[in-house]
Amino acid sequence: MSNLLLPLLASAALALPTPAQQTNINVGNGFPSGPAQLDVLNLGVPVDIPFASNQSVIIGFDGSPIDLTLDQGGLTFQTTLTPPTAGDSYSVVAHFDASGTPRFSTFLEDRSPLQLGGPGRVVARHLAAFGAVDVRLVDAGGAVAATFSSLSNAQDASADVAPADYTLEVLPAGGSTVVLSTPVTVESGFLRILSIVGSPADQLGVLDVMIERRETVFTFGPSCGGASASYFAGLDPDGSADLAFVLFEVPVSGTAFLLAGVSGAPIDLGLVGAPGCELGVDPFAVLPLTQFGSTAFFDLSLPPAVAASAPVLAWQFVYTGESNPLGIGAAETALTFLN
Repeated sequence: MSNLLLPLLASAALALPTPAQQTNINVGNGFPSGPAQLDVLNLGVPVDIPFASNQSVIIGFDGSPIDLTLDQGGLTFQTTLTPPTAGDSYSVVAHFDASGTPRFSTFLEDRSPLQLGGPGRVVARHLAAFGAVDVRLVDAGGAVAATFSSLSNAQDASADVAPADYTLEVLPAGGSTVVLSTPVTVESGFLRILSIVGSPADQLGVLDVMIERRETVFTFGPSCGGASASYFAGLDPDGSADLAFVLFEVPVSGTAFLLAGVSGAPIDLGLVGAPGCELGVDPFAVLPLTQFGSTAFFDLSLPPAVAASAPVLAWQFVYTGESNPLGIGAAETALTFLN
């Protein structure tokens, strides 16, 4: 099985999928002068956001534009997001540039997977009315675990660090005086975004957003027939990846296959005699499976170099032996994100 699929994984240039899931948006207020009022999708129901705080917004993904309006102290900011794929996370922040001019900036966050049980990821982002800064992460023993040097306004940098309690310290670039410090807990598998906001003349603060690692497997779409699927993809400490997919309760007379490809426009198989079934994969390979009785298996280990460059892939079990006119069943579609 590995010999069949590894060359395809190593060489395929595949488009990102668009399953019907959700878009995650964190809207932050970086103005010390008071709370801001957020209106999502022009519904006319504003939500207050205090200084150095965030409002989380989760919107079902259907490819439609997302309008955001933020009012603060007589200033009105508007932006429209049109997420290209489902599962994306955005930070939208009202803040000052280095000269003190108000800005409304959008950041698409990097949610590339972290090793299961491994480090957390910290992003330090400079959004304050301040010159360049150095930011460091100091552990409980006083050791510097990460340094982000000479960040200019609207710049950020990231580092993967061991799960632990830290202190985030902000200093003028090249200086030795800490102008802002705050405790930070880094958890395994989580992305921690720390945005420095405000102004030294008024108040400095930190917008703290914690985002769980992107799941290595998303499932979507219907499942039809009597079988059920389990899809697992894990990242190992050495950078390799393991895929373990299982299909249970395959009909005694049936044979199971695994489609591997990209996520395409769903095809309703009810039109050809399989009611309730949907094909969610545009396949480049149909893989035979190891089958014992009513259970079918697919296992694959990817070396670090392949896992690090593997595209987003779509997978779906299909099997024969069902009683519908087409005689097939299909599990839900799975997407794997390995980097």
